[in-house]
Amino acid sequence: MTTRSRARETPVRQAPRAFLLVDAARLVGVLRAVSGLVVVDLTAAVSAEIKRVARSLRETPPVFYLHDAATVLFPFTFEPVATLVEQHDEKAQGPFPFRDLGLPPLGASARRFGDPSLGDEPILKLSEIPDAALVRYVSRALESAVAVEPP
Repeated sequence: MTTRSRARETPVRQAPRAFLLVDAARLVGVLRAVSGLVVVDLTAAVSAEIKRVARSLRETPPVFYLHDAATVLFPFTFEPVATLVEQHDEKAQGPFPFRDLGLPPLGASARRFGDPSLGDEPILKLSEIPDAALVRYVSRALESAVAVEPP
Protein backbone atom coordinates (compact mmCIF):
# COMPACT_ATOMS: atom_id res chain seq x y z
CA MET A 1 0.00 0.00 0.00
CA THR A 2 1.34 3.40 -0.93
CA THR A 3 0.67 6.60 0.93
CA ARG A 4 -0.34 9.53 -1.20
CA SER A 5 0.88 13.00 -0.28
CA ARG A 6 -1.34 15.93 0.53
CA ALA A 7 -3.52 17.55 -2.14
CA ARG A 8 -1.93 19.50 -4.98
CA GLU A 9 -4.40 21.20 -7.26
CA THR A 10 -5.50 24.58 -8.45
CA PRO A 11 -8.07 26.32 -6.24
CA VAL A 12 -11.67 26.30 -7.48
CA ARG A 13 -13.24 29.75 -7.53
CA GLN A 14 -16.07 29.06 -10.02
CA ALA A 15 -17.53 26.13 -11.94
CA PRO A 16 -14.67 24.75 -14.04
CA ARG A 17 -14.71 24.77 -17.82
CA ALA A 18 -12.69 21.55 -17.62
CA PHE A 19 -10.58 19.35 -15.38
CA LEU A 20 -6.98 18.48 -16.24
CA LEU A 21 -5.42 15.46 -14.55
CA VAL A 22 -1.63 15.40 -14.40
CA ASP A 23 0.93 12.96 -13.04
CA ALA A 24 3.47 15.52 -11.83
CA ALA A 25 3.08 18.13 -9.09
CA ARG A 26 5.11 20.76 -11.00
CA LEU A 27 2.46 20.83 -13.75
CA VAL A 28 -0.18 22.15 -11.35
CA GLY A 29 1.74 25.42 -11.03
CA VAL A 30 2.68 25.57 -14.71
CA LEU A 31 -0.87 25.05 -15.98
CA ARG A 32 -2.55 27.25 -13.37
CA ALA A 33 -2.36 30.02 -15.99
CA VAL A 34 -5.01 28.35 -18.16
CA SER A 35 -8.27 30.11 -17.28
CA GLY A 36 -11.22 27.96 -16.25
CA LEU A 37 -9.13 24.83 -15.90
CA VAL A 38 -8.89 22.95 -12.61
CA VAL A 39 -5.59 21.06 -12.54
CA VAL A 40 -5.42 17.99 -10.29
CA ASP A 41 -2.25 16.05 -9.53
CA LEU A 42 -3.09 12.33 -9.49
CA THR A 43 0.00 11.55 -7.45
CA ALA A 44 -1.46 13.45 -4.49
CA ALA A 45 -4.60 13.09 -2.40
CA VAL A 46 -7.49 15.02 -3.89
CA SER A 47 -9.09 17.55 -1.57
CA ALA A 48 -12.66 17.52 -0.33
CA GLU A 49 -13.15 20.77 -2.27
CA ILE A 50 -12.49 19.06 -5.62
CA LYS A 51 -14.85 16.22 -4.70
CA ARG A 52 -17.52 18.74 -3.67
CA VAL A 53 -17.16 20.65 -6.94
CA ALA A 54 -17.44 17.43 -8.97
CA ARG A 55 -20.61 16.42 -7.11
CA SER A 56 -22.20 19.87 -7.58
CA LEU A 57 -21.93 20.02 -11.38
CA ARG A 58 -25.07 19.53 -13.46
CA GLU A 59 -23.21 19.01 -16.74
CA THR A 60 -20.00 17.04 -17.08
CA PRO A 61 -17.16 19.34 -18.13
CA PRO A 62 -14.42 17.98 -20.37
CA VAL A 63 -11.75 15.97 -18.58
CA PHE A 64 -8.22 15.96 -19.97
CA TYR A 65 -5.34 13.72 -18.92
CA LEU A 66 -1.76 14.91 -19.46
CA HIS A 67 1.00 12.41 -18.69
CA ASP A 68 4.47 11.13 -19.54
CA ALA A 69 4.91 8.28 -22.03
CA ALA A 70 5.73 5.81 -19.26
CA THR A 71 2.67 6.58 -17.09
CA VAL A 72 0.42 3.62 -16.37
CA LEU A 73 -2.26 5.22 -14.17
CA PHE A 74 -5.89 4.58 -15.11
CA PRO A 75 -7.48 8.00 -14.44
CA PHE A 76 -11.10 6.83 -14.13
CA THR A 77 -10.50 5.44 -10.64
CA PHE A 78 -9.25 8.79 -9.29
CA GLU A 79 -11.24 11.80 -8.09
CA PRO A 80 -12.74 13.91 -9.51
CA VAL A 81 -13.17 11.60 -12.53
CA ALA A 82 -14.71 8.71 -10.56
CA THR A 83 -17.48 11.01 -9.30
CA LEU A 84 -17.97 12.66 -12.70
CA VAL A 85 -18.29 9.26 -14.44
CA GLU A 86 -20.73 8.05 -11.81
CA GLN A 87 -22.95 11.13 -12.24
CA HIS A 88 -22.66 11.37 -16.03
CA ASP A 89 -25.93 10.74 -17.90
CA GLU A 90 -24.80 9.42 -21.27
CA LYS A 91 -28.34 9.42 -22.68
CA ALA A 92 -28.84 13.10 -21.89
CA GLN A 93 -25.27 14.38 -22.28
CA GLY A 94 -23.68 12.02 -24.81
CA PRO A 95 -20.37 10.20 -24.33
CA PHE A 96 -18.22 11.05 -21.34
CA PRO A 97 -16.07 14.05 -22.41
CA PHE A 98 -12.60 12.60 -21.87
CA ARG A 99 -9.49 13.36 -23.89
CA ASP A 100 -6.03 11.91 -23.40
CA LEU A 101 -3.49 14.69 -24.04
CA GLY A 102 -0.59 12.59 -22.79
CA LEU A 103 2.48 11.30 -24.51
CA PRO A 104 2.04 7.93 -26.24
CA PRO A 105 4.28 5.02 -25.14
CA LEU A 106 6.79 5.59 -27.96
CA GLY A 107 6.83 9.36 -27.50
CA ALA A 108 5.29 12.27 -29.38
CA SER A 109 6.50 14.41 -32.23
CA ALA A 110 7.61 17.94 -31.37
CA ARG A 111 5.05 19.21 -33.92
CA ARG A 112 2.28 18.41 -31.45
CA PHE A 113 3.54 21.17 -29.15
CA GLY A 114 4.37 23.80 -31.79
CA ASP A 115 7.85 24.57 -30.46
CA PRO A 116 10.71 24.29 -32.98
CA SER A 117 13.28 24.22 -30.17
CA LEU A 118 12.19 20.67 -29.28
CA GLY A 119 14.01 19.10 -32.24
CA ASP A 120 13.17 15.89 -34.09
CA GLU A 121 13.52 13.22 -31.39
CA PRO A 122 10.33 11.74 -29.90
CA ILE A 123 9.38 13.38 -26.61
CA LEU A 124 8.92 10.89 -23.76
CA LYS A 125 8.69 13.20 -20.73
CA LEU A 126 6.62 16.33 -20.23
CA SER A 127 9.62 17.86 -18.46
CA GLU A 128 11.32 18.03 -21.90
CA ILE A 129 8.69 20.50 -23.11
CA PRO A 130 9.01 24.22 -22.28
CA ASP A 131 6.30 25.43 -19.91
CA ALA A 132 4.99 27.97 -22.44
CA ALA A 133 4.54 25.24 -25.06
CA LEU A 134 2.61 23.08 -22.56
CA VAL A 135 0.34 25.98 -21.65
CA ARG A 136 -0.38 26.65 -25.37
CA TYR A 137 -1.03 22.94 -26.02
CA VAL A 138 -3.49 22.59 -23.13
CA SER A 139 -5.14 25.94 -23.92
CA ARG A 140 -5.77 24.86 -27.53
CA ALA A 141 -7.27 21.56 -26.35
CA LEU A 142 -9.49 23.37 -23.86
CA GLU A 143 -10.70 25.88 -26.44
CA SER A 144 -11.52 23.16 -28.96
CA ALA A 145 -13.40 21.13 -26.34
CA VAL A 146 -15.51 23.97 -24.96
CA ALA A 147 -15.99 25.98 -28.12
CA VAL A 148 -18.96 28.27 -27.79
CA GLU A 149 -21.71 27.42 -30.22
CA PRO A 150 -23.06 30.37 -32.20
CA PRO A 151 -26.49 31.64 -31.12
